[in-house]
Amino acid sequence: MASGQNYEGATASVTVRAEFIPKNLNDASWELISKLAKSGTLQNYYELGDTKTYSGFDVVQIIGFNHDTVADSSSYGRSKAGVTFQYGDINDSYKNVYISTSPYLIIDEREGVIWSECTMRTTILPTIKNGLPQALRERIVTIKKSTNKRSYSIEQTNDDLFLLSAVEFNNLQENPYGAEGKQYAIYSNGGTLVRRNDGGYPNHWSRTPHCLQEEYYIAFSGVDGKIDPTNASNGITIAFAFCL
Repeated sequence: MASGQNYEGATASVTVRAEFIPKNLNDASWELISKLAKSGTLQNYYELGDTKTYSGFDVVQIIGFNHDTVADSSSYGRSKAGVTFQYGDINDSYKNVYISTSPYLIIDEREGVIWSECTMRTTILPTIKNGLPQALRERIVTIKKSTNKRSYSIEQTNDDLFLLSAVEFNNLQENPYGAEGKQYAIYSNGGTLVRRNDGGYPNHWSRTPHCLQEEYYIAFSGVDGKIDPTNASNGITIAFAFCL
């Protein structure tokens, strides 16, 4: 963990002028985190697995640096988003999956729907984003994602909040799942695949449609993180992600 310090530097069009950098990520403002991410220097001060609480018990955790491709690199100032956060904390057994008054969410009730068209992407995640603190919400960066189309072809989408794909979470390399990105560093470096919320180990969704069964999406077991194909109309939990 980097200690609190002053920093002045520039990358591309982004300049971080001399200001105090808190030792703990949780003490840093979203404005500062965004500045450091855009300058490509956030990893000089904070580490994989560092967490920040944004509302009550709601916590997000760094799962990767310079991992995701920005949709509008000219506006952002560089091609890669400086940091990717995911909801939950793999070091805290009670803050792992999305918890709300209705934590069990469906991907879609319609059979055969792909990621770009599903209710999770078009309705549920935008609603969750709208409920985030403004200081965070207005700094989320739109990034590019690749997802299979229930075939051996891949679609590209621009996403703000998103779910991890099967390969991004547990490195499923089977065709076509291996074309849906690459595993995030926190998981490739041994981060636990187990997810838990208050009272149990529920399965949680990926954004990956099952390529052979039209009514299924890939889910992950909350007990051991293994692949568990699940009917898209079933309600289970999510661990959404976003970039700054």
